[in-house]
Amino acid sequence: KNGTFRIYGSTPNTGIMSPYGGYGSYHVSAYVLDDKGRVIYAPDYGIYGHRRFPSTVLARHEINRIQARVFRVKGRIYLYGLVDPYTVSVRSATRYVNPFSYWASPPTFYITLFKSETLSEPMSFYVSVQPPVAVIFTPRELNKVTLLIKYGALGRIVGLLQEIPISAEVHVHRTIYNIAINLYNISSERYLKLKNSFIEIFLVEETLSHTRKLIDEAKANLIKRDYNGFFSSAIFSWLWSIDSYRNVMAVVFDVANTSAIFFVLLLPFTFFFERLVFHAEGYKRFAVIVSTAILLTVFFSVIHPSTKLASNAYVGFLGVTLGGIFIAIIVLFTEELRSFLKEIRKKLRGEHFIEKGLVPMTTIAFSVALENMRVRKLRTVLVLFTIITTVFSLIALASFSYAISVYDKYPIKYEGEPPYEGLLVKLGIGAPWDLMGQETLSSIQAMVGLRANISPRVWLYPTSRVFSAEGVLMKVKSTHGETYIRALLGLSPTEPMNPLDLGVIYEGKALRWFIEEDKYVCYIPSEIASQLNVDVGDTINVAGIDLRILGIYDEKMYDYYLDIFGDKFTPLNPQRIISLSLETLPEEEFVTLPFGDVIIVPYELALELGGNIASIAITSNDAEYIDSLAWELAAHTAFDVILSKNGEVFMLHRRVISMIRGLEYIAFPLIIGSLNIFITILGSIKERENEIKIYSSLGLSPTGVFALFLVETMTYAFIAIVPGYILGILFNVYLVANDILPPGFSANYTSSAEVYTVSITLLATIAASLYPIMRVSRTVTPSFERKWKIPTKPVGDTWEIPLPFSVTNEKSVKGIIYYLQEFFKGLMIETDQPYIVRALNYDLSKNEIDMVVALKPIESNVTQDVIIRALRVEENKFSFTIIVKRRTGAKLVWKSSNYRFIDAVRKQLLTWRFIGPEKRRRYIMLALKSSTSTS
Repeated sequence: KNGTFRIYGSTPNTGIMSPYGGYGSYHVSAYVLDDKGRVIYAPDYGIYGHRRFPSTVLARHEINRIQARVFRVKGRIYLYGLVDPYTVSVRSATRYVNPFSYWASPPTFYITLFKSETLSEPMSFYVSVQPPVAVIFTPRELNKVTLLIKYGALGRIVGLLQEIPISAEVHVHRTIYNIAINLYNISSERYLKLKNSFIEIFLVEETLSHTRKLIDEAKANLIKRDYNGFFSSAIFSWLWSIDSYRNVMAVVFDVANTSAIFFVLLLPFTFFFERLVFHAEGYKRFAVIVSTAILLTVFFSVIHPSTKLASNAYVGFLGVTLGGIFIAIIVLFTEELRSFLKEIRKKLRGEHFIEKGLVPMTTIAFSVALENMRVRKLRTVLVLFTIITTVFSLIALASFSYAISVYDKYPIKYEGEPPYEGLLVKLGIGAPWDLMGQETLSSIQAMVGLRANISPRVWLYPTSRVFSAEGVLMKVKSTHGETYIRALLGLSPTEPMNPLDLGVIYEGKALRWFIEEDKYVCYIPSEIASQLNVDVGDTINVAGIDLRILGIYDEKMYDYYLDIFGDKFTPLNPQRIISLSLETLPEEEFVTLPFGDVIIVPYELALELGGNIASIAITSNDAEYIDSLAWELAAHTAFDVILSKNGEVFMLHRRVISMIRGLEYIAFPLIIGSLNIFITILGSIKERENEIKIYSSLGLSPTGVFALFLVETMTYAFIAIVPGYILGILFNVYLVANDILPPGFSANYTSSAEVYTVSITLLATIAASLYPIMRVSRTVTPSFERKWKIPTKPVGDTWEIPLPFSVTNEKSVKGIIYYLQEFFKGLMIETDQPYIVRALNYDLSKNEIDMVVALKPIESNVTQDVIIRALRVEENKFSFTIIVKRRTGAKLVWKSSNYRFIDAVRKQLLTWRFIGPEKRRRYIMLALKSSTSTS
């Protein structure tokens, strides 16, 4: 009443599977019908319908209320013949005569509705997909719609129907054929834009050409009213169109990716280019950077197809720019945070740490590099020209693309002669979830028609009995006795491995093989015949059904014959599969039954009783057709396709390989360019030896010199890559436009593999500069000693080490003693240092520090007494010595672990020189005011 309904007796939600339904979860959809039974109001799946107000309820209360949103229906669109494109069936479903075992995938098609004018979703719509049929209800405001068809949990696009006019009822007949045409058209349209930009992909052209051929073939078959031929051509044209669309979209995505890479490179280029060429300041600098970026972006959009294929290409540039600004802000905030934490550490632990900020050091390095490049103009031009030429060669002469389809044939070892020539179609090993439904057989029969014989093999397992001592068995009775079997095997009249043709009939007891009219007949093994005391022509009862015996086969001889995939084609042993035996097994085993445990019946009877198709053998006198069909199925479906031909057996597989063509043209330019960079940078460094000595005098470390020149080399690379990339594209376009490229060369400068080009150039530039840079870093510290070594060795358990540090007055000595005790006082707790101070005393009158130190790892129990003492060696010279005495722990561990402790003391003395005169005076004043302390 008034659109309100009451439903009584719903199963409550219990959190577990209910024997009367699901988990107590209900989905409510409401429909309003007119007096003719037509739907005039349908469930609303739009943004203000079920998406916002879910129509699912859990029955958790006595009264559960739910609202079902509906909308007024204007038109209805009906789609037909929707099949799983990868198994050529309505759905992947298997079932058994088993109350607990049913494998079925939910509908795997998802249809999205768009307005044709704007390609936006309507406010209201409803889609119901129940393969092979789908119904779409549309609201009043729509005149034309476009349907996007997706498949699987990942939503892979497998179909498109454009510009469907809305009326009361629209029937899209030959849906798969129309889907193939629409997918082909949109793929061709997008690839044409790529070709207009002088981009050619062999694989795309191959798939588009094959799709067009199959569409034309389907049309011709339809005109001739060859409906089996039409169905076959339509199915394969759809599969090829999916392939074409996927390949074209892969190129489109590559186009978008390469444009994003260009924009990423454009940011540092504009900054460095302005510093190198214009060197403006203030607003002029900002204007030059923005103008350069805009000009290069416009020029790039003219020569690159990204703006033609991706409408949001400029938004991508804006996103990259904002991303760069965001990263810069994050880096600056991080640097500020580091500075703040360093100030806190200084207040708590004193001036004991000297750190170089990464951001300031990098900024200075880039600034110095650019200034050096401006000073040496000729050398800068030569280096940039070399790198630009290298990038230009890689882009213009190398082609990175999905090149070709490769059809692989994997040999299957088969002892002896294969029992038949033809192909075998199956899914996996035949486990319950790998079996096929009757729809797969119907689709393949319609596809093949009269050109080949279709021979399905059907497996029917008996009903599982929980806690049964006998296991999974099927009773077989006769008037003289009874016995049990494990399964029924359904075969067809055209079965190439039937016992009569193989010659495994027991003592010649066979009337004939199955014919089309047979249904309640069977072939039984000789052991079963003996147990039941029956012969050919007698009747037996299997699972309550009377079957007449047409033949008796020798099961031992039959077991000797294997199918072309290398095993028997009998059902798997249900007792060894958990989902069929309903028992707890230590391990599942997928092994086939011997022929003595099965009875052979016509496949139609096995299907009627609930069996499932395990495999399909296809044979024909037309070997060329079988070969073509095998490759088509292997290329586009999920089937395992096995081909037996000329006494050999192969597993067929199609794959797409990515090829890099043109490397032979750029190998030498790359080597020559790298050597030129090497020589140029080496000469540049040789000229700047005096400058390097100045850096060394100012305190720049070898690592700092290495980093400075490395940053300069990277600056060269960043400036050269962008013009080199653009020139490479222009030259590539010129070569394609004038048909100069060698035969078989696929031009594709938009592939995401162009990242390799940029990476190779950067690596070549950096690698060529590593040796000169390492050489110059050694000139800062000419000695071969790159690491301080302890000059003495322990004597017994005592080790006295003079430190390479001295001062000229006693006040400084007291300041240093106070400075060191402050440092070690902060290490009396667990820190990241390789030691812990257990006790600490310092005496300013004796100018020494006395400590007990535990060396890490603590588990080694290495402890020692340490005295740091300042001694007057001359009238105005004091030197420092460390005296270490082992208390506990292994001597070898004590000796090897002490280096880091002694080196830490040495580094603190060196740090004293770097903290500045004011801070040193502060420590001296604190020392003079202090008296002898104990900590």
